Amino acid sequence: MTAVGPPGGYGGARPPSVANHLSGHAGGPVVQAGRIHGGIAYNYHLPPPVPDDVPDQVPAVRRFTNRTKDLSALDSWLARYAADAPGIGVLSGLPGVGKTAMACRWAGLARERFPDGQIYVDFASLRDRAGSDVSEAVGMCLRALGVSDQYLPGSLAERVGWYRTRSAGRRMLLVLDDVTEPAQVTAPVPKGRGSAVLVTSHRDLSELALDQAEFLRLEPLDRDSAPASRPAAEQGADGEVWPLAEAFTVLFLHHRHLGDWKESLELGAAAAARAGEPAAEARLLSLLSRLLLDLGEDDRAREELQTAVARADASGHPVLRASVREFLGRYWDRADPARAIAVHREALDLNTAAGERRGAAIAAYFLGAAQDAAGDHTTALATLRGARGELLELGDARMAARAAAAIGLAHGHLDEPSAARDELREAVRVLREQDAHHYEAQALVVLADLAPRTGEGPATVREYLARAVEIHEEGGSPAAEALRERLNRLEETPD
Repeated sequence: MTAVGPPGGYGGARPPSVANHLSGHAGGPVVQAGRIHGGIAYNYHLPPPVPDDVPDQVPAVRRFTNRTKDLSALDSWLARYAADAPGIGVLSGLPGVGKTAMACRWAGLARERFPDGQIYVDFASLRDRAGSDVSEAVGMCLRALGVSDQYLPGSLAERVGWYRTRSAGRRMLLVLDDVTEPAQVTAPVPKGRGSAVLVTSHRDLSELALDQAEFLRLEPLDRDSAPASRPAAEQGADGEVWPLAEAFTVLFLHHRHLGDWKESLELGAAAAARAGEPAAEARLLSLLSRLLLDLGEDDRAREELQTAVARADASGHPVLRASVREFLGRYWDRADPARAIAVHREALDLNTAAGERRGAAIAAYFLGAAQDAAGDHTTALATLRGARGELLELGDARMAARAAAAIGLAHGHLDEPSAARDELREAVRVLREQDAHHYEAQALVVLADLAPRTGEGPATVREYLARAVEIHEEGGSPAAEALRERLNRLEETPD
């Protein structure tokens, strides 16, 4: 190191004796200087911290039914990638078949095979946030590897690059839950040899075959696979079975484990019947009908609903009677609009008699929508306007906006395009404010369909569809592709 004295030197004299001392601990570079001439620019970035512990994020599975064959298939898949480039495995199947439980169970059994940790990303939760879910997913992976928020790159490309650097040399497992598109998988693939990515999805991800992904489809559980309420049912503890079935409904509504949910409701409804609990039986059979409709078992859904109506009526609870008829109305909305009108009107009358203003207003909304679908557009307008007014008085802006959108649709059916456009635009505005983006997108598509009759040009239609596409793509909607194709065709049309 060369010492530099003052300009002109020290004139032949000995330079002064200088001693530098530093006490304590320095967390970065240190500059010691007597005199400084000119400007100094010094840039220094702290390295991202290295975690003391490996990530361990995959949820534990407390109850897991027999999937020995499927677990063995995953083990065989892992063996092929044990010392090779990272592998991708995709668990597919109907919603609720147990894909998440399967992935988490296998991760728990394979813990020792991934000494550098296991990371878990749930895309269902990311779809409710603003921004790109892929970028946020990679950000979550970086955080799991010890990168704090202040060091997270802003762009997706930069995050992916930094993630590959951080994951190089690590043998780790990444579980991606509820994936809806291939890009959610390919971006966060770790770089370390022997690593693996395990994906759950009920969508078509066959494009991942280009990335050498392996696919395993899970079939519904057989009769030897029991929900939590089965042990109590086998012991004849009916007083425990039906409350358990109702308690687990909240969980099933969120996670959609359809196979287990179906059996739980069946066991619960049967137990309530044996225990002489008609109200509980009616509630459980109504929920079962909703599940059966999702599974395409419409005939059985109708049978269960008929029993539910009888049990609700026997209970004497007007609110329960109205609630059961709401489920029945959903069935008839598909099968017979005229009968749907009658059932929704019953629900309205029962809620009114019970003093349930909001329940009555919502029933009126569904009644008006059914009347419009059946072709009675003028009556539908009157019903829907009454529902909207009541909902506004109750402070329910979201449902009031849905009613406004239905009013716009009815105006369109009456060949009143200007009135339809005004109602739908107002509905879109409020639904956007209320973060009810699914219903916002529905109204936007109706506005786009209405445009030729309102004189709005291609540029305005493109705005409607572009926003609708954005909403559907962010939510992973299967309607996104068709809307995107429609928008692309429209972009070729001159203004």
